[in-house]
Amino acid sequence: MRLSSDVLFGLLSEKYHLERFGKGVRRQELSLPVFWQRGGEARKGSVYIAHAGDLPSRPPEDCIFICDGTRPPKVWNMWPCDVIYVTDSHEGLINIFNTVQQVLDRLISWETHMQRLQTTGASIRDLVEESIPIFDNRITVCDYELRILATCEIDEDDPEGGVRMYDKLKQVPAEHIPSMINGRTSAIRNREPYFYNTLKGKETYCINFYLGDIYIGSCSLQEQVHALAPHDLDLFQVFAEYVRGTLALQARSVGNQLVTARTVFEQLLSGYPVSQSDMNHALKLIDLNLGERGIEGHKWCCVVIQNTHNGGALPEGYLCTTVESILPNATALVYNDAIVAYCLIKNEGHRQAEICDPLQAYLADMGFKAGISRTFLDSFHARDYYRQALATLETGFECDPDRSWYLFGDYALDYMLLRCCGEFSTEMMVPPELVRLYRRSSTDVDYIETLRTFLDNDCRITQTANVLYLHRTTMVKRLEKMREHVNLDDPDRRLYLRMCLHLPDIEQTLEACSDVS
Repeated sequence: MRLSSDVLFGLLSEKYHLERFGKGVRRQELSLPVFWQRGGEARKGSVYIAHAGDLPSRPPEDCIFICDGTRPPKVWNMWPCDVIYVTDSHEGLINIFNTVQQVLDRLISWETHMQRLQTTGASIRDLVEESIPIFDNRITVCDYELRILATCEIDEDDPEGGVRMYDKLKQVPAEHIPSMINGRTSAIRNREPYFYNTLKGKETYCINFYLGDIYIGSCSLQEQVHALAPHDLDLFQVFAEYVRGTLALQARSVGNQLVTARTVFEQLLSGYPVSQSDMNHALKLIDLNLGERGIEGHKWCCVVIQNTHNGGALPEGYLCTTVESILPNATALVYNDAIVAYCLIKNEGHRQAEICDPLQAYLADMGFKAGISRTFLDSFHARDYYRQALATLETGFECDPDRSWYLFGDYALDYMLLRCCGEFSTEMMVPPELVRLYRRSSTDVDYIETLRTFLDNDCRITQTANVLYLHRTTMVKRLEKMREHVNLDDPDRRLYLRMCLHLPDIEQTLEACSDVS
């Protein structure tokens, strides 16, 4: 596990009188102890047991020597390493080795259990209870509204004054409220660990947790059985990392304490209103993982996954987690017995490469089908594009039941032939290539009208030129430019484009799409 030499020094001080030489070893992965071989080569992160007389003449960096015998030379004080000198040991190097081994084994066992608890979805209480023997002081974990999630106290019934879990408190004790509330505004801005004193003068070490700029809670270690030592603070930072991870997971999956992307999408799918501030709050959490370009450099896409053969309820947690691991920057939830995933792909990205290809093997293994919407920018339209993805799935399954995934653009014509625009607005039916073509139009050349006339005249160049009062050569040049934006070789695509060009208010729709895209 990642430790500093402060931890070893502090825990060994409970048995030995010690002196330290060197500038210390920062937190890093420390190995289990080995005996130092005189003349050997020291390795970074190693813990060596040695006689002081066998120490190397040139101190190596970033390793720890624990020794007895004569006092180490003063040159060690100038070097970025650590020598822990046992001044009163009469047990020999073997017993020192065994003691160090026991200390490290205890810490490694603790961290192993903490890892297991976190990966199995254990509660904050479980993390605190597992850590009581390590700190033997009061531990408290609070959420962002000062609700106590877990705490431990001195057991007054224990004659030795041991610490146990305490279940009675649901909020911060009344005597602690003034000091916490009065300093809360400034305290929650502390990105680094800090100290504060309670009314009883007990020193408390506190660490705040954030998701981006959003404060989600804190944990604190208060001296109750014994005073806080440097190694306590170092180990408490390890503990805090597990609490932070668990709080972040709970905030994202449960959503009862924070507004997250999942809770926002659930509200939109259910038809409930979402405020702009809640949406901004949720998107800020997503923005943290998108690099320098952020959400502005991405577009949304909705994926609906169903078991089209057997139906039935889905094992929500497992399936959603799996889909989120497959799709880029995805938020997945279960809605109406389907997995609904909203994912962000880069503006220059393509659904085929970023969504369809990664999903292919998963869908085949599970016997699932997926409908995939067009990309969109406004997350408030999440429900509209869910309906688009669902309609794509249903239409695609009717037309090509042997396929695993269906893109809306591939089945938009089939949908229109079956349902015209169905439940969707004209804006949602218009393909992007018509919007691009509309942008190329000017007062001199109306590419939309040219395309409509060309399709209405069965793609006959001369006949179209006559209708538009153009020279045939001019018409051919226009077609060359139009082909840069639209596919005129596929008969189904031509029919789809022709139907779109005859939808009501198509000109106003293209103008609106052009303004926001």
